[in-house]
Amino acid sequence: MKDKYRDLRNSIVNTSKIYREPLSNTYLIDFLLGNKDGTALSKRSIAENYIEFHKLSEAAIVENTEQKFIASTKKIADLDAKIAIMKLLWRSISYSSRS
Repeated sequence: MKDKYRDLRNSIVNTSKIYREPLSNTYLIDFLLGNKDGTALSKRSIAENYIEFHKLSEAAIVENTEQKFIASTKKIADLDAKIAIMKLLWRSISYSSRS
């Protein structure tokens, strides 16, 4: 897939579950595209230009309300992940010092 959508590399923010389209008897998957940092495009006009530039004629613009794709919550999620790693490291160090 990375070769087919080369110019969209790192722009896929989320995907749907695979679903069957009964009329054509095919399986499809929907992509949510955004900025390379995982955040949503900031304006409708930017999304429209993005669709036109990448020749995504069948694309639909959807309002993204999922918190995990908003810039500030992405930063918080990144910090939470770093904290979780540090806690694991701390537990590992504490456990090895007891032995």
